[in-house]
Amino acid sequence: ETLRDGHQCLWSTRMTNEMMLPVAARMDRVGFDSIDLIGGAVWDVSVRFLKEDPWERMRHVRQLITRTPINAIVRGQSLWTFEVFPNDVVELAIERLKANGIAQVAIYDQFNDLGNVEVGVAKANDVGLMVMGTLVFSWSPVHTDEYYAAKAAQFVAIGADEINLKDPSGMLSVERIRTIIPALRKAIGSVPINIHSHCMTGRAPDVLLAAVEAGADKLHTCVSPLAHGASHPPAEWIHERLLER
Repeated sequence: ETLRDGHQCLWSTRMTNEMMLPVAARMDRVGFDSIDLIGGAVWDVSVRFLKEDPWERMRHVRQLITRTPINAIVRGQSLWTFEVFPNDVVELAIERLKANGIAQVAIYDQFNDLGNVEVGVAKANDVGLMVMGTLVFSWSPVHTDEYYAAKAAQFVAIGADEINLKDPSGMLSVERIRTIIPALRKAIGSVPINIHSHCMTGRAPDVLLAAVEAGADKLHTCVSPLAHGASHPPAEWIHERLLER
């Protein structure tokens, strides 16, 4: 998450191409499952404040990151804004992501209304992008383990290749992750489960470790200089703790 969510959370998305490109090839050699690059506030900030073209960023990075899949996050019918776009615009955007070097998309709707992701998922499947079906975690009487299990099964049914539990506010606890992961696993079988949790409450590092014990497949992290705070757990620390187990 370093090249996208890390600096979005800690630096108000101010990382420039000039900062990314010198380390891109080294990141490609680390062995990450994927590298998140584009989405969210990146589009607005790149154009409005950095005076950079986000499409050029994809092309430049793709020239240097040749082995690791590059990810884009997409807000369903809103793409990377807070507007709602017609189907043909969503389809064109997904098509151009693929053409500019993106290999996978994390698609979500902030209310977990999967009717707002169907067009994007279908087009991503059509052009050969891996789809990380993303569900936003919240803590309420409605957002039970059974709720998320049913949503995950529905996401897979419409074309998601993986499920991503996105915890933007750091509300997941070790106790909750130990029940929600088995519920997801029962609902979606062997489909990979991602955990994406921010550090605002300080619990995310322990949550990620507990998620592995509960059966999660992939963890979202940032390199240490862009970890903690409103960002994600540090990749190096998580890696070391997992090696100790």
